Amino acid sequence: GRLLMQEAWPALPSEVEDEAAAAEMNWVGEAISESRTRRAEMNVPAAARLAFGYNDASERGERWLATHWRAFETLARVTPVAPEGSMSKRLGSWETARGITNAGTVQIVTPEATLLLALAGVIDANAESARLAKEREKVVGEIAKIDRMMGNPAFLAKADPDVVEENRARRTDWEAQGARLDVALERLKAL
Repeated sequence: GRLLMQEAWPALPSEVEDEAAAAEMNWVGEAISESRTRRAEMNVPAAARLAFGYNDASERGERWLATHWRAFETLARVTPVAPEGSMSKRLGSWETARGITNAGTVQIVTPEATLLLALAGVIDANAESARLAKEREKVVGEIAKIDRMMGNPAFLAKADPDVVEENRARRTDWEAQGARLDVALERLKAL
């Protein structure tokens, strides 16, 4: 017989679908994902708990942050901080952490709130900038290598069309990685 894991998910009747709940959970998932992406971009140690705050939250955003506090704390590895900028004071709810505008934070703009992750004292901005600049140089070199190959008429005449397409795709991937590195470098400059 077939295993349960091989079966399709049951189709729910439309009357049990909750668009508001789906929108809430989609926002929470995207906000946590963006927080984790920023941590990875900035090479934040996995065990580090970052101070967290938020600004410009809609009423709905504040409610969602308060409701899903534990998910943010666990999955985004954050700790809320006092609005006065006291990075060491741990608070019991997201509501009391709003309004933080400390230097050394990375902003994550979402439709419901601007989330702030404090990186001051967690990473060495100069060392991280140097690391990202080195990675950016590698990307430029890889793109130049592909451009030389693709600019060679003899290569294009002999190469299998799949190889040519693969190199075009690789160039696109390298360009996207370069763009991500540029954004990360700009964020570091703002620290």
